Parts: sequence; structure tokens; C-alpha cells
Amino acid sequence: MKNNDIVYIIPIENIIMFPDMVYPLSIKNEHFISLIQKVQQENLNLGFFTKHPRQPKKGIEIFETGVLGKILEIIKYNEGTTEIIVKGLRRIKIEKIIENEPYLKTQCNRIRQVNRNTVKSEAYYRSIRDIYEDLYPSELKDETFISSIEKENDIVKGTDLIIASIDTSIFNKQRILEEKNIEKRLELAVEILNMEKKITNI
Repeated sequence: MKNNDIVYIIPIENIIMFPDMVYPLSIKNEHFISLIQKVQQENLNLGFFTKHPRQPKKGIEIFETGVLGKILEIIKYNEGTTEIIVKGLRRIKIEKIIENEPYLKTQCNRIRQVNRNTVKSEAYYRSIRDIYEDLYPSELKDETFISSIEKENDIVKGTDLIIASIDTSIFNKQRILEEKNIEKRLELAVEILNMEKKITNI
């Protein structure tokens, strides 16, 4: 995907999607099922953006930052529900809404990440992993998940993986998704994890 590329949007609820992770999504709305078919047939870009928890009385409000996604599998059930298995590809931001009907059609840019491999970033990432280890007792940890974090040398992917897995607010996860400065993103992740740790200890 290039900057200012056309991206069709599917609004999602109660979850923030991150790049390089796979998600099962249940689609009941025929409108969005038709969009998925169109995207698959015409090889179009499809973005997944979370609905704002505080919805307006009319229409739908979504966060401006989401992820470009790739549909890995489509599963149709007898009761009319369609489940899609989606992999997040990269962070993207809506720059312009082109059409609202028949589908939400936008112009999006990739989010360029800065300050990736710095001493501060490495230090923050070590703190993130240490706090996560303290936050979740060993008996509550998924060993496969822990193994994947330990093998993850990419601090961006590792941080996304941890933040996606913890029980924190949609707003906190969205802040992590939106922040393009890696150092600031990792600092924010440390702040969120420490806050969750304090709540757990109350």
C-alpha cells in the first residue's frame, strides 16, 4: 500500500487490532459481507477501524487510526453469520473520506514510525517485559504466548503483542496504535502496564 491509497473500511467493536496479529471476526451485517466479497473479487485494500466507545446519536464514529488487513479465510455458517480470519498488516490513518455509500471509502496513509532502534527504546522494552512478567502470575500465563514474546526480537511487535493481550481500556490500546514515535509508544506502554499493576494490587 502507498500513501493516499483507496481503502474500504469495516468498523469493528470492542477490540483494537494491531499489525502482525491474527483475529477472528464475526460479521452478521449483509452490507459488510457484500463489501468483503467485493474486496476479495477486485483485490482492494480493506481497513479495520474501531468504533469509538462513545457513539453519536446518529451515524457511526470510528477512530482515525486503524490497520490495513488481509483476509486469510472466510467461514460461512448456516445461521447466516460469516466469520473472517484477518491478519493485521500495518498501521494506517484516514486522511479523507471519499464516500459513505454504498461503502465507507477513504484515502489513507501509512503511519511512518520513528525512533525505532535507540537505547531508550531497548530500555523501555525490557521494562515492558519485566512488568508483564510481574503482572501475570505464572499459572495465568499462556506458555505459547510467553514463548512468542521471548522469541520476538522486534520491540514494536513485542510491545503490540503484550498490550493487545492485557485487560486495559480501548482508549489505552488505541493510544498505543496511534503513536508513531516508538520511544514515546514504549514509554506509554510502560505507563499503562504500571497503571494496570497498581489496579491489580488494590
